[in-house]
Amino acid sequence: MIPGIGCKLMRIFITLLGAAFMLQAVGSVVLGLSGERTLAVITAIRRELGERGESVPNRYTYIISYTFTTPDGQVVDASTRRIGSSVYVKATGQQQVPVRYFQQLPVFNQLEQDTRLSWGSAILLAAGVFLVVAMNRPCGSEKFASAKVCRKHGTAPAMPQPGKPTGGLIGFSPKINDPAFVRYVNDTSRWAFLFSFILAVIVIAVFYIYGETSREMSNPEALYIGFGIGGMFIAIAALQETGRQRTKNWDGVVVNKKIEQKQRKRDYGNNDYVWEAYTLYAVAIRSDAGETYTISAEDDVTRYQYYQIGDRVRYHKGLNSHEKYDKSKDNIIFCNACASLNDIQDDVCFRCKCPLLK
Repeated sequence: MIPGIGCKLMRIFITLLGAAFMLQAVGSVVLGLSGERTLAVITAIRRELGERGESVPNRYTYIISYTFTTPDGQVVDASTRRIGSSVYVKATGQQQVPVRYFQQLPVFNQLEQDTRLSWGSAILLAAGVFLVVAMNRPCGSEKFASAKVCRKHGTAPAMPQPGKPTGGLIGFSPKINDPAFVRYVNDTSRWAFLFSFILAVIVIAVFYIYGETSREMSNPEALYIGFGIGGMFIAIAALQETGRQRTKNWDGVVVNKKIEQKQRKRDYGNNDYVWEAYTLYAVAIRSDAGETYTISAEDDVTRYQYYQIGDRVRYHKGLNSHEKYDKSKDNIIFCNACASLNDIQDDVCFRCKCPLLK
């Protein structure tokens, strides 16, 4: 599998997992606040497998089956899990427990005691939010790539204007051999792994606490889930680094530019949504080897205006931007390391301090 694709799939999986955690935590509380209440009859209590093998001996998992009837006569069978000691009461068919269910979808139900706000649901919600945010936050280079504010004047720098040459900026720069670029790539890799390790530790700690406070899951199951998700964070960093290492230097030519007016559906839940319009700016570059690469941005015309059809460009392995061969008519320049926007008169990037290739 291509590292980039594997990384995206992991990000999608962890995002969906986080969304599921959030839905479970919020859904339980909403069910307790707005769901219908009735009494259910416990039909069976079964011990699942053997002793759980935790630090506390004689702990077992039990499956509790129950049934209830809605006012319109619909019979609903459901079950839940509980963790308890070796001593348990067998079902007699007479025991009753209060349950909560959604009137329109009674299949969504829980024991009433599980719908109360608890530390377990709060931790599960926090874990879900954390996973979604962590997997969808822009990385440093993505944030830098969209930077459009000039540090000197506090406004967006002017776009390149033909007829206003800055003079003598033709040719690919030998400054790419500066040790600063090697340091930048190495620092980026180190920070990526450090950030992933910190995320992994946080996730493992959160799930351990959830296992200690939840009635539905205990350790070591919760801890194993934490280790699994934490391992995915580290795997994502490894895949990104592998993809970065596999890139190569290449030269190419800008062959096409395209502007598309698009729409996307922004859903707010409960059938409440809006169609959001946005503009996609795309620049197509064909390498000398015949491969086509696309640079795209939403509602950001900067790169679209920076590159012109026919421009010769060079991609430097492991970096975040494409160097133009002819910069003589430009008054801005992108840092090839972090992709920040700089004034063409500057010699080093204001953000990462790498030399500007000119």
